[in-house]
Amino acid sequence: MSSNYGSGSYTERLEDHRQFWKLIVFGFLTCGIYTVIYCYRLVNDINAVCRPVEPDDDDNSPNYIVVALLSGITCGIYGLIWFHKQGDRIKRAGKEYGVDINETGTTLLLWLLLGTWIVGIGAFMVWYILTANVNRLAKAYNYRFIDHLEDDEPAVPPAPPAEPVPPRIHIDNSDVGTSMLGARGTLKFIKGEYKDQTIDISGMGTIVIGRSGQYSQLILLDPTVSRKHCAIQFKPSENAFFVTDYSSRGTWMNGSIRLQNGVPVRCPVGSRLTLGDGKNEILLQ
Repeated sequence: MSSNYGSGSYTERLEDHRQFWKLIVFGFLTCGIYTVIYCYRLVNDINAVCRPVEPDDDDNSPNYIVVALLSGITCGIYGLIWFHKQGDRIKRAGKEYGVDINETGTTLLLWLLLGTWIVGIGAFMVWYILTANVNRLAKAYNYRFIDHLEDDEPAVPPAPPAEPVPPRIHIDNSDVGTSMLGARGTLKFIKGEYKDQTIDISGMGTIVIGRSGQYSQLILLDPTVSRKHCAIQFKPSENAFFVTDYSSRGTWMNGSIRLQNGVPVRCPVGSRLTLGDGKNEILLQ
């Protein structure tokens, strides 16, 4: 079962006991139909376990049907590239989850090329390795995002704050110098899920906006917003904001200027920022 991450939340448990023998037996009995279903779900779960620990969507895999079609069209070349990429992707995700994954993309390529040529079981070994490693990552995923969160759920909900604040935001001011505490810089949402709400970032230093709580402080559920979408800093000495875009779909100033990725861009007070496909818009004031 794949993750519900695309909608901004983790609500479904991933399959972490997938059994490889079923791919062989039921694939044979169903003339390959079960094989397609098995691989389709496995690829979905590769995306599900890797997404939360990746900074962006660039490594996201297309579904298995697309992978199979492109592999056929390119005489297998796309498939070789895909397996190498997913092997390395799973290896990196293992480091983030604290799971020791031994195999890399190169391991999968060697099995596909040499294993198939010498002993004829290369493809089976590759899917076996993927199955075993995804099971291990899925267990870590379930613990971190499903079981662990449920175990930590407080028996009594906390009292509401004295003043209304936007939901899903946590700012750490512990490392901000006192010289900035008297400055004024606010973000006013004029469109989106925080519409008509204003966030005072005076003294906050830099606030990161995105879809993942792992990378961002202000969380938006819009799936077109990247996990770490952009960072906004207010500099009182210049009476201006500096915005750094980290997204794949872009951060736009005043509806027409796309900010250069990874470079702080000066945005005067009164500028409007549009995130993703435009569902969220912020006025810098």
